[in-house]
Amino acid sequence: MITMDEQRLLYLAPGALRADSPEAVQARWRTAAGSTCGSLSEALAAMRGDIHLVLSAGDVLVTRVSLSRRQGRHIQKVLPYLLEESVLGRAEDLWFAHGRPSEDRYPVLACERQGLEQLLDWCAEASHARIIGAWVDADLLRDDAPCMAALDGGDLLCLPDAGQALVLPQGEAAQLPALLGLDDSLFERIDEPGALFARLAERFAAVDRVNLLHSDLRPVREGQDGPAWLMPWVPVARLAAAVLVCIWVLLMVQTWQYEKAAQQTAEASVTLYQELFPGTGRPQMIVREFETQLNRLGGGAGGSGFLALMGPTGEIIGAASGQGVTPRRLNYDERESILMLDLNAQDFSALEALREALQSAGLSAEIGTARSEASGVTARMRVGQG
Repeated sequence: MITMDEQRLLYLAPGALRADSPEAVQARWRTAAGSTCGSLSEALAAMRGDIHLVLSAGDVLVTRVSLSRRQGRHIQKVLPYLLEESVLGRAEDLWFAHGRPSEDRYPVLACERQGLEQLLDWCAEASHARIIGAWVDADLLRDDAPCMAALDGGDLLCLPDAGQALVLPQGEAAQLPALLGLDDSLFERIDEPGALFARLAERFAAVDRVNLLHSDLRPVREGQDGPAWLMPWVPVARLAAAVLVCIWVLLMVQTWQYEKAAQQTAEASVTLYQELFPGTGRPQMIVREFETQLNRLGGGAGGSGFLALMGPTGEIIGAASGQGVTPRRLNYDERESILMLDLNAQDFSALEALREALQSAGLSAEIGTARSEASGVTARMRVGQG
């Protein structure tokens, strides 16, 4: 059974990145009848939909670099300097791609950026076909190394190991194992280009292979609008959207917590109201009913209520504590607006001084009953408005 990815696999012979036109690029692609050879222009005319492009190791440097995990965070920036001695031409003119590391060794691909962009432009001219990824044959076959495979056009692809690849004429195949210091029997032979194409289709499903089309060259998805310069900002926009969603969720949670705390505070206020004013019903408007009760205790506009009496009385009794005056109990007669205070004092003179202090504050104060005890004097005092 031929899968969709196998039908849309386009394999280019060596020299594709240096060709002058798509007619000069030899290609092999899959059809329902099997693999077909022809030029790149013929392949693009015959293929439809999303296409996976496979380049030859003759056009792309296939290697590996060793970096620590910390260094690997900046691998895209340091690759031009790491491979400076391994490539021809200026590193600024090359396009680099890397894959996931294995034991701190990163698979790396490098090719001429101008040639790759020209190839993508040729493919973009075919409106019914779209390149969605660009791979390299040697990278797809890395698990088959060491191996040799025949290519269209009479060349030979040689993979001594997973991080090395070269393309050479088939006439030199016999001497190559000896030059590499390897036993010739270790090399797997793939003698037909069609068999190589089938092998590439089988290995294509590997998830850790290196895609050359990333960053600025990442293909625009179908239905995705916007200029090419905007594409690198898409991940940033996605990150910003994710951050906004997280903030929105946090705000929702915080709002829920505040509402829950407000409900608990309201219940606590109702409980406190009923404790302070026993015999009253459950308040419906807690703030207003608290104000009503406090105004009632304060005596309203006349200022003769409980609070009007208790404020100055409490301050004067507190100042007299140094003379041994301590309150034991108080009772408020709301009808007559009078405080009844049961007090302890060292002697009668302390009680008299307290009475005079209350009268000086504009209050009426009378000592009702008083008696001497072993610890001092106990008395009841009536305090009202003067």
